[in-house]
Amino acid sequence: TIAAMDLDNFKSVNDRFGHAAGDTVLRLAADTIKTEIRAIDMVARIGGDEFVILLPEADSDAAHAVIDRVQQHLAEVVQKNGWLVTVSIGLATFVSPPGSTDDMMKKADDLLYAAKHDGKNMVKRQTFEGTPGASSFAPPKRYGYNQ
Repeated sequence: TIAAMDLDNFKSVNDRFGHAAGDTVLRLAADTIKTEIRAIDMVARIGGDEFVILLPEADSDAAHAVIDRVQQHLAEVVQKNGWLVTVSIGLATFVSPPGSTDDMMKKADDLLYAAKHDGKNMVKRQTFEGTPGASSFAPPKRYGYNQ
């Protein structure tokens, strides 16, 4: 399972309180995520106010429980500091490995944007079936030809 996360309304923190406050929000978000995930999970900031959490060997329900804790704890931290920030999350669980990490990230990202489109501050999740190692996606084009 992979979770794509975006801090909603993050720009308003930078605009209202300054970039130092924005940096504090990002550090607190990263620290909060790290305290709520399992020891085998991994978190990375992939740019701006976006994070990705890899939850290996977690089915949809187990991953959702972890992500609910992350979302709840983040809400408590930002509320305590008076920041009007929430979190939108796309949670993609794969029964069999997808064809590539790009495929995996695209599914989680699509779910994240569905959460943002539907009102923010929510988790959109989906389980994807498939054949191990198979992909329904074409490989990316590189150097002007398909590999």
